[in-house]
Amino acid sequence: MSGHVISYLQPGRYTRVDSRPSFVETARQVVAMQGLAARSQSICSLANFHFQNMNATFSWSLCLSALSQGLEADGRGFFERMHRVMHDTTGWW
Repeated sequence: MSGHVISYLQPGRYTRVDSRPSFVETARQVVAMQGLAARSQSICSLANFHFQNMNATFSWSLCLSALSQGLEADGRGFFERMHRVMHDTTGWW
């Protein structure tokens, strides 16, 4: 999914976070294989989705793995902290 989104963004406008390092490594590999590394600002692992360490807000949030992998603790942590990287007009899907 990430590669499809990244290809439409300006360089440096994609940030990927996940609480599981293995998902982060897979994302890095996919981005590199698809030749999209220049469009990716950051792909990182955040334990328990501690977004305050990011010091940024985003226009869009695509909430995929926290919701689709059935990991209740990850999903709960994501929604409890998501506001830290949002602003008044942030959209999420």
